[in-house]
Amino acid sequence: MTDRTLAEAHILVVDDEASIVRLFVRAIQSAGYTHVHGTTDPTEVSALLGSVAPDLVVLDLNMPGLDGFAVLEEISGRLSQDTFLPVLTVSGMSDAEAKERAFRAGAKDYLVKPIGIQELLLHVNSLLETRFLSLRLHETHNRLAGLVGRRTEQLRLSVSQRRQVEEVLLETERHFEEVRRLTRLGTWNWDVGNDTESWSPELFDIAGFDPAQPAPRFAAHPEIFTPDSFSRLEKAAGDALESGAPYELELEMLRPDGTTVHVLARGGALRDETGRVTRLAGTVQDVTERWRSRRELTDSLERLRESEATIIQVLSSVVDRRDRYTAGHQRRVAEISVAIARRMGLPEEQVRGLETAALLHDVGKISVPLEILSSPGPLSRAQHALVEEHVRSGYELLSPVPFPTPVAKAILQHHERLDGSGYPGGTRDEEIILEARILAVADVAEAMSAHRPYRPALASGSAVAELVAHRGTLYDRAVIDAYLELPEELQDPGFTEPNPGQLRFDRA
Repeated sequence: MTDRTLAEAHILVVDDEASIVRLFVRAIQSAGYTHVHGTTDPTEVSALLGSVAPDLVVLDLNMPGLDGFAVLEEISGRLSQDTFLPVLTVSGMSDAEAKERAFRAGAKDYLVKPIGIQELLLHVNSLLETRFLSLRLHETHNRLAGLVGRRTEQLRLSVSQRRQVEEVLLETERHFEEVRRLTRLGTWNWDVGNDTESWSPELFDIAGFDPAQPAPRFAAHPEIFTPDSFSRLEKAAGDALESGAPYELELEMLRPDGTTVHVLARGGALRDETGRVTRLAGTVQDVTERWRSRRELTDSLERLRESEATIIQVLSSVVDRRDRYTAGHQRRVAEISVAIARRMGLPEEQVRGLETAALLHDVGKISVPLEILSSPGPLSRAQHALVEEHVRSGYELLSPVPFPTPVAKAILQHHERLDGSGYPGGTRDEEIILEARILAVADVAEAMSAHRPYRPALASGSAVAELVAHRGTLYDRAVIDAYLELPEELQDPGFTEPNPGQLRFDRA
């Protein structure tokens, strides 16, 4: 192993979205890594652990069927105690409970989607450095254990053998120092009874304290951390003393020179032979650069989201301008879709993606000739076929955009039906993604309650009756059930009476 370089590391990417797998694999390969593998099927991970033998696993937690937490537990269960296989988990869940659950299951790092490529590569590089150093350390320990075991059986060691053991011990310590230096990791130990702390040299360096002086007592920590950080640390330490519960916190340290250091603090309880907690111990890692990188990513994402919202509005308004009669249709469909999704308890990221798809679901109509959109009378079969092509046109327009959710696919399938009678592909049942099944119901509900040039608005309740009549045959049962629980104004959204001179055709 010691002859391998980081570029030769084997990396496995697991995500149920093929576009994300391709994006991550290409990004990691562009950073110089030559052995990057990807899969969209979490059930393949067990076999790939043997065939690929990864040095790092990048794992999505939100996957249907065998979710990422179950995969994490399977990976952890196959590792020996002295094996360090880093798993970098990625998730749309930003709450502390999900993060804590991931770390308990064996994750070594946690990123919240959407993720910037530079941030991803920063974490990949850091975890692989730690992996390789861990392997080197493990090899050194094995050499030492073998050497000591053999010499113990001989009951005595020669001078040259003692020197060899000492050299191995020195090499081990150098490896430990290298790990601490590269990871900016300090250690601490607090004797609860005596209220005394001991710090490693790395922790003195992180905190900006003089290592010639004794480590500060816990009572002095309000001066070391910001008020919010100390409050959270004090509570976590109190819980650890009371129940032995470990903790992991991101905190802000105040150095004597006035600068602020962002640290990842981990701690846990040590007990005596009676089970009483007598010490707390843990690590403090300087993650300031990672924090700055994450913040600059966050700022960029905010600007990107603002730009994305503007682009969505512009594209949506283009359809409204070409088809003024149905102006507002996409917005009303988006309102109904979001209400259904939230009633079904979908994650907020998935809800936002569905809203985007709904706001753009008819964007492909910009490719339909204006004379067809303007026709107040029945369409010929050929003209109707051109209208149906708007779903493919919308898909082709948006599929190159790397949305975090399947926006383009939802647009492609929103006229598909469970029995295969829809278009463009006659897709059936579960092959139609959930976003498209929700969009189909919202689209029909809005269209039936509004006036169209080829028919007047249908009577109140007609949309509900239509959807209920085809619950489970054309439309998803769970989606219909959620729709029926919505307020009346969303079930029957109504319409603004159009100017007769501006009637436009719409087969939504």
